[in-house]
Amino acid sequence: MTLDIRRLWSDTPPLTAQQKAQILDLYQRPMTLFQDSGRAYQIGFNTALTYFGYLIEKETESHNDD
Repeated sequence: MTLDIRRLWSDTPPLTAQQKAQILDLYQRPMTLFQDSGRAYQIGFNTALTYFGYLIEKETESHNDD
């Protein structure tokens, strides 16, 4: 499964490739192990990113107009 970070609003600043890679790494491999395989962590992580104007999604679901 390939993940990507999508901007939710047009005025959200674009992320650099390094920033995207670091965020996705933290999303996929949290520093601490969780009993639910990190699902709650990922939901919270995505919620926090949404506050800043970004959303992590599967690349096949991407709605970017590139």
